Amino acid sequence: MSTAKPIIAIIGRPNVGKSTLFNRILGRRAAIVDDFPGVTRDRQYGEAEHCGKEFIVEDTGGFEPGSEDGMLLLMAEQVEMAIREADALVFVVDGREGMLPIDKTIWEQVRRAGSKVFLAVNKIDSPTADPLVADFFVLGAEHMFPMTAEGGSGVAELLDCLIENIPMPDVPEEDAEEPDRDASGP
Repeated sequence: MSTAKPIIAIIGRPNVGKSTLFNRILGRRAAIVDDFPGVTRDRQYGEAEHCGKEFIVEDTGGFEPGSEDGMLLLMAEQVEMAIREADALVFVVDGREGMLPIDKTIWEQVRRAGSKVFLAVNKIDSPTADPLVADFFVLGAEHMFPMTAEGGSGVAELLDCLIENIPMPDVPEEDAEEPDRDASGP
């Protein structure tokens, strides 16, 4: 098995919780999170580990294919580069808002990319919100996860599926052969 860490890119339209998910996976606040669209513009990378497997997680800016706005065009180029370099994609949608036409457009583009795609239906933070997930069944995603990146529910299930479906190296064990210096005496 290769020792290179796979790259998992988080993509989606603006304000669906991509950076919040990025921070949750890393276990620290590495990306700025705000309700204002366009805060994340460039790709950000972080090293992550789940259940003894290591990988690189990549946060991207909001993706709006077909936009004529100059900044959004530049952000779209960054997202397209992330899609090309990634070993797998986590496509984040906003479950509270339901399926939007832009979500379908992005889905079609990421499906054509040839990478494994994991659909994260974000902002599903209570059992009463579960029916909101139904909108997204039309996409036919093999791997779909109702979740809330902010609170963390559903994130472990997403990560479990990622490590089961993508070859990942094990976390290197500390050198067990090294003698315990405190026990060796003077």
